[in-house]
Amino acid sequence: MKSSEELVPNERLRRARSLKGWSQADLAEQIGTSFEMVSRWERGVTIPSPYYRERLCAVLGQTAEELGLLRGHNGPITPPSSPLVFFASSHEDVEKAIVSRLKSALQERGFTLWSNRQVSRQGNGTAQTTLREIVRTAQVILVIVSPEARASRHVREALEMASRYQRPVCGVWIEGERWQECLPKGNGELAAPIDARGREDAVLLEEIATALERAGLTSGESDMSAPAMGVMPLASQPAVPAERVTPPAQVTGATPPSGHTLEPTAPATPLPAQVPLLPLSPRTRQRRGVSRRIMGILIGLAVLVIAGGVLSSLSLLTRFGVIGTHSGATTLSPVRGGTWTDDLVHYPDSLIPKGGSNEGSGMIEQALYLPLFSSDAQGMVHPGAATEVPSLQNGGISADATTWTFHLKPQLVWSDGAPYDARDVDYTWKTWLNPKFGAFSTTGLNLIASTDVSADSLSITFHLTHAYVPFLQYWVDGWFAPLPAHHFSSMAPEAILKSPENLNPRVTSGPFLMAESVPGDHYTVVRNPRYYRASEGLPYLDKLVFRPIDPDTKLKDLQAGTVTSTWFLDVSKMQAYQRLRDYTLVTTATSASFEALWFNFHNTVLASYLEVRQAMAMAIDHQALIEVARRGFATPLCTDHPSAMHPGYVPTAPCPDFNPTAANKLLSDNGWVKGADGVRARGRQRLEFEYSTAATYNPWRVDDEAILQRNFKEIGIQLDIQNYPSTTFFGPFLAGGKASPPTGAVAGRFDIAEYAFAFGYDPDDSLLLSCDQIPPKGENFTFYCNPALEALYQQELLTANAGPRQQIFNQIHQLLLVALPFIVLFSVTDVALVHKGTHNYQLSPFAGETVNIWEWWCDNGKC
Repeated sequence: MKSSEELVPNERLRRARSLKGWSQADLAEQIGTSFEMVSRWERGVTIPSPYYRERLCAVLGQTAEELGLLRGHNGPITPPSSPLVFFASSHEDVEKAIVSRLKSALQERGFTLWSNRQVSRQGNGTAQTTLREIVRTAQVILVIVSPEARASRHVREALEMASRYQRPVCGVWIEGERWQECLPKGNGELAAPIDARGREDAVLLEEIATALERAGLTSGESDMSAPAMGVMPLASQPAVPAERVTPPAQVTGATPPSGHTLEPTAPATPLPAQVPLLPLSPRTRQRRGVSRRIMGILIGLAVLVIAGGVLSSLSLLTRFGVIGTHSGATTLSPVRGGTWTDDLVHYPDSLIPKGGSNEGSGMIEQALYLPLFSSDAQGMVHPGAATEVPSLQNGGISADATTWTFHLKPQLVWSDGAPYDARDVDYTWKTWLNPKFGAFSTTGLNLIASTDVSADSLSITFHLTHAYVPFLQYWVDGWFAPLPAHHFSSMAPEAILKSPENLNPRVTSGPFLMAESVPGDHYTVVRNPRYYRASEGLPYLDKLVFRPIDPDTKLKDLQAGTVTSTWFLDVSKMQAYQRLRDYTLVTTATSASFEALWFNFHNTVLASYLEVRQAMAMAIDHQALIEVARRGFATPLCTDHPSAMHPGYVPTAPCPDFNPTAANKLLSDNGWVKGADGVRARGRQRLEFEYSTAATYNPWRVDDEAILQRNFKEIGIQLDIQNYPSTTFFGPFLAGGKASPPTGAVAGRFDIAEYAFAFGYDPDDSLLLSCDQIPPKGENFTFYCNPALEALYQQELLTANAGPRQQIFNQIHQLLLVALPFIVLFSVTDVALVHKGTHNYQLSPFAGETVNIWEWWCDNGKC
């Protein structure tokens, strides 16, 4: 029997059985075997014989390939809820006793292991792709070092992939005289391995576990005071359509931090659905490894959480800073100095926190302001100006989640030397909530009933009118940083955003100061000597120049080599980007946004006939959208929670199958008949709809629409495509909700729209379809209102415990996948380019490219 670490569960078979409503025993009875045998097939222990394969296909109504019954064609790999290690060894070494015992011991400690053998089982056609993505996804590569390893193709490939994707590598030396001579030539970076020759003791295992911790699996903040509310994820902002309001946490797509850089000469490949999606990339700040006692507690907690049915507990713990990932030790020391030039895609509309609503504002504000809480490229939330992230355990959150206390670090100052304390926080929320100020959003703040500021002004307590789990989202990262009360309190709230300081703030608190503001051309920031981490030598750069430009100029700047970095690239130009030899392609490992088509429920045909929406869901070729329109920079998704959302994300959700034949049959069975023009109709009702999007910053959507138009034509549905500028699309067009009549599409009407939705750190999805978010009150552009869905939204907003909250999200997903008020097309992966010779440029699916701007540096202090 295979070891558990070599098993690849057959999710296709399990899903087909579940769709029939059968238990394993029921399926066994249908085909004449035992439920134990069905269990073995679904767990990947064995595959059915030809006899049972034929019977399974007959009773489940699918082909052997669709059911994953052929070796190498199994369904999606179940994402692990524990740290992922890729185990690389030669064929000769894998059977050795010490290696077998090491694998077993690591599994017992809670690690998920993948090995060469597992990858080989994916089949010749997918083995290389799987290897690439598993290595890219793994927190660390563990190499068995021996004379046999030198000639091992598997070890060589694993080390090459680790080097390409900058994954940390640990080695365990089991045989040989000189370990350097036991590895393939040109093996990349590998620190001295742990010498395990002749040793098989508990101390050895502890050394290996500690090495894995240090290499990137389970490092934590030095004070170990991160919240244990593992139960309540954080959010940097309310989620809205990604193109309309795009602070960094809202820009479409996601992208790998510096720990996932790809050479532009190598085609980038998105993470496939079967690859475990875990937070990956590094922080360069020094951290103390988790103690053995804490490690034991965490593993025990993980076991308890898994036993309780909580999804993705590791990612939750990581999000809250209980554990984290970082890169392996580097031999390079940061160098101070240099001027970094960054091309932005949006022109900032304000550089006052909560005043600006687009990506340009958010990126620069991250450089200018010190927030109470900051994030990193993995989506982990850390204390910024605050001393700790509030939790139930540390007393920062009351048991009923109506009282929240933030404690601030002492001796913080603004750039002009004035104290930065809780009085600034108190002034800030009141100013933001004042309608005269003009904050782009006040959601969450309007729940504050009162506040208490401590006598020493180092803590502030918020009393909410009722429990609201996502409250912390409004204080994370620079675009939600406190305002300087001493500076702005003399100004009327309505004057602040109208003053010259709107785009040229004079008093800030972050790593940089505004040195020159030329709206429409560039914004230059320089090192802030009063930054609270200045004694650590941060920030490293002398100066940054932000240049808002149009998409076409961006490529010209890259070709000319006049820009250091740029983000939010147009994937339709990917071939041109990959020819840039002096730049490195960077993408994130997880996503916080998804692309979807949204139905207007003012259209009586779309609203009244569920079978029409169901047929559309079955007719969409999602893989073609990903590979052709997005050039591979997207991942499959069918729910409203992308892979970065924990709780929320469910990799095994029952997605609609791509089955045009079944879609045609469904429409025919319901009386929709194709006419001479190939378009279906029933009476005077015609399946012809106006389809629109905003393609200004996303030219790839033209390809997207063409694919969808062909998909729907095959089932007798006609799309008439008409696109609009973003300001029109997200303004009067969607908000107006004026739909075509039942007889067919009318130009200028809104029947079906395509746009992206992006989350902040909290998975709250109530803004999507809540009845109270229908325009003009909100941005529920579908005009869909469902009392059952409304009740579930209210429950998740009040549920702080992650396990029960996930169960609520599961119910929401189930409802949405049945009612189909929108159809998720895929989860977006954004792309950035950074000049070679730079360091620590990381991307966050939430906070964009400037998530750790104070840590950027260049070789020899020259960018």
